[in-house]
Amino acid sequence: MVISNLKIGTSYFFTPLEEFAKENIRYLLFEKIILKYKFYKELYMEIDFQKTELWEKTLGKNDKKNKKCLEKLRTSFETTRDKVASLLKEVRCQFPDYTIHDISHADALWNMSDSILKESKLTLNPAEGYVLGCSFLFHDLGMSPAIYENQLAIENSDFWKDSFSFFKKTFDEENARKKANEVTIRKFHPDNAKKLPVKHFVKDSDSFFLIEDPELRNSFGNVIGKIAASHGQSVEEMEDEFSGQILPSPTNFPKDWEINVLKLASILRVADAVHITSDRVPFALWVTHRFSDEESEKHWQFHKKLSGIRVDKGRLVYQSSSPFTKNERESWWLCYDTLKMINQELLDVDALFSRHDIPSLGAYCVKNVDSPKSISRQIEVEGWTPVESQMKVTNVSGLINSLGGSALYGNNDFVPLRELVQNASDAIRAKRLMDEKGDKWGDIHIRIKDVSDGTVVEVEDNGIGMSENVLTGPFLDFGTSFWHSNLMQKEFPGLESKKFESTGHFGIGFFSVFMWGDEVTITTLGYGKARKETLVLEFKSGTKSRPLLRPAESKEQLKDSGTKIQVHLKRKWPDKLRLDENETLVSYISRLFACLDCNLFFAKNEASPEQVISANDWIDMDSFEFLKRVCVYDICHLGKKIAEKEKYLKKISKRVRVIKDDDGKILGRGTLDANFFGLLSVGGIKASSTSLFVGVLQGLCSIANRFSARPIVSEILMKPWLEEQTSLLSNDLSWQEYDSQLQIAALLHSFDVPTGPLTVAYYREKALDYEQVKKTVKGTKVDKYAVFYGFSKKLIEDVRVSYNKNVFWSKCGYTPISSCRGYNGDAFFIDSEFPSIKRQKELVGIIAEACADVWHENVKDIETCSTDKKPIYEIVGTSADGEKITRHCHSVIERKSVKAERESVKNSSKKRCSKNKPKK
Repeated sequence: MVISNLKIGTSYFFTPLEEFAKENIRYLLFEKIILKYKFYKELYMEIDFQKTELWEKTLGKNDKKNKKCLEKLRTSFETTRDKVASLLKEVRCQFPDYTIHDISHADALWNMSDSILKESKLTLNPAEGYVLGCSFLFHDLGMSPAIYENQLAIENSDFWKDSFSFFKKTFDEENARKKANEVTIRKFHPDNAKKLPVKHFVKDSDSFFLIEDPELRNSFGNVIGKIAASHGQSVEEMEDEFSGQILPSPTNFPKDWEINVLKLASILRVADAVHITSDRVPFALWVTHRFSDEESEKHWQFHKKLSGIRVDKGRLVYQSSSPFTKNERESWWLCYDTLKMINQELLDVDALFSRHDIPSLGAYCVKNVDSPKSISRQIEVEGWTPVESQMKVTNVSGLINSLGGSALYGNNDFVPLRELVQNASDAIRAKRLMDEKGDKWGDIHIRIKDVSDGTVVEVEDNGIGMSENVLTGPFLDFGTSFWHSNLMQKEFPGLESKKFESTGHFGIGFFSVFMWGDEVTITTLGYGKARKETLVLEFKSGTKSRPLLRPAESKEQLKDSGTKIQVHLKRKWPDKLRLDENETLVSYISRLFACLDCNLFFAKNEASPEQVISANDWIDMDSFEFLKRVCVYDICHLGKKIAEKEKYLKKISKRVRVIKDDDGKILGRGTLDANFFGLLSVGGIKASSTSLFVGVLQGLCSIANRFSARPIVSEILMKPWLEEQTSLLSNDLSWQEYDSQLQIAALLHSFDVPTGPLTVAYYREKALDYEQVKKTVKGTKVDKYAVFYGFSKKLIEDVRVSYNKNVFWSKCGYTPISSCRGYNGDAFFIDSEFPSIKRQKELVGIIAEACADVWHENVKDIETCSTDKKPIYEIVGTSADGEKITRHCHSVIERKSVKAERESVKNSSKKRCSKNKPKK
């Protein structure tokens, strides 16, 4: 069927079937016209809500005594409905992937109400019918972009700005703006619905109200708005707002036409929830719509299969018109979850009505929703069986102890300290942005106290603190990060749009404190709250028992927002560390948090706090002091004597330079060296080590335990820094061993940076730079060279071989910057730290480049590399006994002409052998 030929539009609204068929006969055969007419009819046919029992008992009631009042209510409702209908059409323009939210949905709620009230003793008077009917009209009107004066009215909210910033991380600007519009309108549509019944619309000299009748608007407008908005609340919130509210009838109306607000709000929320039947997805739209969201398509899929609802002995019954196939199973499960939600709504409202002595609805639950097997009798399946086999965690405490403790982090005592300081720094950054404070504001205090029964470690910050919702929500939800939740936008509107970036991503770091001990106390004061609102959360037995939440006593109260976490250690805190006998706890802390953007203080017992780190001081502090902080106590190739290390660091500190991005942001600071290790920092905290780069590189997390990271700096930005370092190295190579030069040269070569005077190869026990390699090739005048991999000068000297003049040695393999050592001391490598650098760009290949340069030939034409399938063996030289020594080599480099001649001879030999071979 040619869907694109359908001419469905408002011009056909009153077109009879005959005229419709006549006009479209040139496009389709008659039977297709009938189907097409079905599309048209389904798109525009309105539900006759005036035939519902609820209408007939309220606004459609035949009451001669109150005829004028009824007529007033009916007229007002109908004129309001006509205006709202035109605005609701715009909802689909903004939300094309959503099921229908136009006037047909509002009208259908009369039918839904009939179903849920059918077996109920609950009654509504005409005034209540009017208020409820208007609530049907207004409850989704807040989703219409037509109610906004302009785009700026949407974009002015902090929520929109936060959402736009969030979506820009994934989408281009146009789609990010569209997504931000959608979530903003969706979020605020209940609040907007509250205002619309009394809103005065004005444009130029024209103006109007959606509820024209001033008496009814003044009497009922506000309550209609509140009821319409309440469908976005929880049952508890709705009960708190409307409990005991009985609105008197307007003047000149019967006095018994009172409005029970809680009753009407409950009917609206249930009627809206149960409307998941096929009339929400017109067949024409289902066939023609192209979904941009898979989840929405699943919703449409199950809606179109639900034929209708009925009530059976207080149970709401849904029935599918056709079974769900294997390919539709995800839609079936979505349908099942939706039915469970409706079931809970019915149960909650039933309990609510019981508490307030309101007659119950005709339906109190959904039939057979207790299990997938039961519901599949009505919501049928074909070719598969729904089994409740989703993942679940039975032993939550065991999971937290395993994945939040030593199984994830190893037995390192300092991981909990790292995680607590990281959480504190995130809180400070958030408050810094909310209060527009400088980038050096914010204090973190680490305190160690010896008490009668052990040691207590305390980490306190003056950051943004936690509300009760955060403290009992994401904070205790293992695997959920508050900074990546909807609650963050609710608690701190505008924070996302201010480009806040948290170090924490995984929502598991806090639970590492239970590696220290089971007694943990969290004291916190939320942002903008009074001192007396300080909260305390206490763990006495780790995660094995429920924590205690209580108000803080006066002596525990915090003066300003922030958080203090105290942990009673299972064992005494170590003053000395195993990494270096000279290292103290303070020096280790300064190395662990080397480039923190907060002020960090340390104190033990009653001693005065010592400032270990000043916020962001690593950027402009003295280069020598910077290198001392980062690596003087770390392992290196110069032994353990601090004086010798410091002397060496003093010399290389002259080469320390920063790496910046295009906006001037510092991405790293350091120098090239092969004797010390630097560090990769995530959020100012050490994640892992770097080789060849001595200093600090800013990084991003790659795994949950943060024992590794990848550099933020790109290859493009790294290259000029390397070029400058090569220039600085060229001025003095006396301190560098040849092997160190070889390693650095390998790194430079992988970035296509000229290696300058650095050693790139050995030739007959001599170290050569690139120009010297070229000079050697010119001088030897050899047509074929063998290149062997190896980079230890001592290894070559120990072989005691008289090397042939066509033999070079160099370094093979890729040299990454982030060859890292985690907290457990294990070394490992980070793959793809710079994605565009090819692993085959090995230093050993520089010999072929030099030959190609001298011979004026292409590297590919002259180099043949050894492989596992075709290994190459060449004569290295002669031993002291005169014996020729043959070894496996990396590659053979041969002039193109010589290589071609050799291949020609080889092919000719093969042909002769083939001719002389006897025929069978």
